[in-house]
Amino acid sequence: MIITALALHETTIPFRLAFNHTTKSRSEVEGIILEVHTNSGAVGFGEALPRKYVTGETHTSVIKHATKTVLPRLLGMEFSSIEEIAIWFENFHNIFESIDPKEQCIKTLVEIAVLDAFGRDTEKPLIDLMGGAFPDSMTYSGVISAGKPEHVKKFVDAFQAMGVTEYKVKVGADDWAVDEAIISTLRNACGPEIDIRADANEAWDLDLATQRLGQLADLGVTSCEQPMPASLKQSYPALVSRVEGRIGVCIDESLCTLDDAKWFIANSGATIFNLRVSKNGGIMNTLKLGRMAHEHGIKCQIGSQVGETSILSRAAQIVSACLGDVIHHEGAFGTMLLEFDLCDRPINFGQYGKYRPNTIDGPGLGIDVSTENLQKMLSSISWESRLSEQSQAHALSL
Repeated sequence: MIITALALHETTIPFRLAFNHTTKSRSEVEGIILEVHTNSGAVGFGEALPRKYVTGETHTSVIKHATKTVLPRLLGMEFSSIEEIAIWFENFHNIFESIDPKEQCIKTLVEIAVLDAFGRDTEKPLIDLMGGAFPDSMTYSGVISAGKPEHVKKFVDAFQAMGVTEYKVKVGADDWAVDEAIISTLRNACGPEIDIRADANEAWDLDLATQRLGQLADLGVTSCEQPMPASLKQSYPALVSRVEGRIGVCIDESLCTLDDAKWFIANSGATIFNLRVSKNGGIMNTLKLGRMAHEHGIKCQIGSQVGETSILSRAAQIVSACLGDVIHHEGAFGTMLLEFDLCDRPINFGQYGKYRPNTIDGPGLGIDVSTENLQKMLSSISWESRLSEQSQAHALSL
């Protein structure tokens, strides 16, 4: 497979409902889509949704790294196997020394597009190329965003009507009564059997986190994601010790790189890893993090970026299928959250939070990206480049 053309798109997609947590409120999402064209005519797609408070990256920084550094180098490259692709991306931050190792969204964007293109070029599903197999179904969680009672009730009513059995609730309000009311509303509406976990988005210090996690445990909440800021990394082992046996401690913003994972494993700083393809450097790197966690008795859940399209949703499904033993799945909201998706058949979970990943079986990621939908969400084309016919002929002759 020779990469013959590249196109980078900046996109904006409005939400059907505003989504809130302690650090941000969103009514639309700005994304970045990369097209990778090959000499066979195949086209692969990648996606990134940079978040400065997670990896330190911004929309602008990812565009700059892509257009000034990575894409000019990628154009004209040849990959003959999935192993060659894996080696190149293992060395990504050595090849591009100007990119900080914590900056993972740029790597994700390019990796997914190259993998998708390779699968389409070879006419093989990416799940097969990576040695995985999809289960019959995956169970997804409903996510209840922070907000006023009437806003929360809209989410609860919608998910309850679908029979969803697993929920993540955004917490971290200044007033504990607000968080308690949301959880109680959910529990009263959906019954005692549902699984509820919390996400504090870095809301508390060690002492307050200890108090709040105890209160959450008393309400039957099974785990809390990112209770303290990533900057309080040294306090996480103490928190795990204080609440051991009562409630799980999950890390998200604290877990971006392999070095992050190694530290939390070595220091017993978490009991659950929240894996998100976008912030963890792509499909292959996220799999490494998950396998490392499992080797050390740490559970894994698959997270998502708010506003991701079916590209990142499908990439996460591939990670889950290859990793196995995932305790929760998030994402696959598709057009339940977005006004429109890149795909005419978006990845949306259905009744009881179920999604059957085998219903998509095409090459690469398997999804069919609609160029018409891409044009609808396009805010600008940041960069395009194509090999000349002479350069393509030379590459093919080598």
